[in-house]
Amino acid sequence: MKTIDRYIIKEIFPPFILSLSVFTFVLFMNQILRLTDLLINKGISLLIILKLIVYVLPSFLVLTIPMSILTATILAFSRLSVDGEITALKAGGISLYRMIVPVAIYSIITGVITAYLMAAAMPIGNFAFKNLLYNTIKAKASIGIEEGIFNDTFDNLMIYVKEIPAPEEFRGVFISDLRDPKEPNLIIAREGSIITDEGQKKITLRLRGGSLHRGIKSDDAYQKVEFANYDIHLDIAIKESKITKGRREMTIGELQDVIEKTKKENKSYNVFLMEINKKFSIPFACLLMGIIGAPLGAASRRSGKSAGFAIAIGITLLYYLINMIGDYLGKKDLIHAFFAIWLPNIFFTFFGIFLLVKAARESPFKTVKIIAGVYYYISSKFKKGKRKR
Repeated sequence: MKTIDRYIIKEIFPPFILSLSVFTFVLFMNQILRLTDLLINKGISLLIILKLIVYVLPSFLVLTIPMSILTATILAFSRLSVDGEITALKAGGISLYRMIVPVAIYSIITGVITAYLMAAAMPIGNFAFKNLLYNTIKAKASIGIEEGIFNDTFDNLMIYVKEIPAPEEFRGVFISDLRDPKEPNLIIAREGSIITDEGQKKITLRLRGGSLHRGIKSDDAYQKVEFANYDIHLDIAIKESKITKGRREMTIGELQDVIEKTKKENKSYNVFLMEINKKFSIPFACLLMGIIGAPLGAASRRSGKSAGFAIAIGITLLYYLINMIGDYLGKKDLIHAFFAIWLPNIFFTFFGIFLLVKAARESPFKTVKIIAGVYYYISSKFKKGKRKR
């Protein structure tokens, strides 16, 4: 690898790591809040929380890696352009096409990593996340019971809790007990708590200060029983079939098996074929974003790093908007799975070639100026508003 290649890769690497960290953290915020609640309010061990984070992380990285490649490339080439280094390289006989080579190498490496995440790590991680959370719910029933929500964690029991003042303690309990279809019970209690027998793996919901309401069909009668304490033994031997693999938890081989089975049943298999295409289209997007980022960064030499970041966000939003449109059309069987998933890549391939040719010829690119102008207009208005305050 030549000195210029190493230099450009070193220029891309720091903003890539920073962008990857920021984007992943932003997308991960919702899960962080949920996992923090499990840690603090539900008493789940820190080790299990860390395992859940590791399992779910690949599903976020496959989205943030292409975004980070685009952002890092724009920022790197913008910096090179602002400092006049691109002009100096061109004066030395190095064209923009040659400068793209190290970007392509870096993008291919990240694309291979993303391909591994899509094909292996994400399906395994998503299923492991689902499985671990499910088993944790079985071991600690209070996780599956949330206040203000009808919970059906346990077979034939619908549990509603008005308030959870402390882990495994409930107030205002309402239960629809359908374990015996012939004699369904309606149970109302002032409060209750979870009692776990780790040795025998038994979970008991102990209710206090309530009443049991039962309709007796044989006598067409109604029975009401008031109680001080009432125990309901929760069945934790929930059928393992509930832990089923969704499309995102399947490998390519498993998706192909489902497609073959669906074909024999004469059902639509477009959504499964779309999932296979995603495992290739997103890694390809890494290469695409790198090639798009270089000319965008070079063209925004007067706009600075902040405008380059705004351009990266705009391009990313446009990419995923087109992706959402294609995904919708594919799920409705309006277009073939290939076009549904590869639509944004096809669009940005032509857009990237156009940008690269324009930047190499040093032709003015009005779109970059428009985006930068809008950014500076909004930022200036925001700064004026702060000064007035």
